[in-house]
Amino acid sequence: MGIFTGAYCRRLALKTSYFNRLRGRVPLINRSLNKVLTMAATFFCPQCFTKVAESTEICPHCHTDIKHYLHHVPYVTRLIHALGHPESEARMSATIALAGLAAPEAVKPLLDLIAQWPSDVVQGTQAIDALMQINTKEARQGIDTISKTHPSAVIRHVAERALSRLLEG
Repeated sequence: MGIFTGAYCRRLALKTSYFNRLRGRVPLINRSLNKVLTMAATFFCPQCFTKVAESTEICPHCHTDIKHYLHHVPYVTRLIHALGHPESEARMSATIALAGLAAPEAVKPLLDLIAQWPSDVVQGTQAIDALMQINTKEARQGIDTISKTHPSAVIRHVAERALSRLLEG
């Protein structure tokens, strides 16, 4: 017997059909979504993470030239810095982006992130996935250490599974 039931496959086919019909409307949906996100967005200084107005050019707290920072600091450096953001959504976005880039310089900051937020299982799981994507000796050693010492049993289990997949493939 297969993993997927007939009912599951029918629901999946209906969802796929629905999304295919929406394809022609994507620009309209994206414009609407952007409008809602812009209305509700909170802006932060990219250096010190102080809340600022969208139009702020110089951070009133740390005096960073925001436009210069965004255009001249390398993207990977900004993502690594964002791992220290006070908002978990920003940290998660940075973690996902670093996984996609497989940036070896992000290994230590990702390990630090896992250690700093031990009760955030979702973030820890995503950081382990990023370490798997990077897949350097340092990343594998870090995953191994997490699998043995992390205070969360869930994170230890995720790290053990990640390590076994890395060793298999």
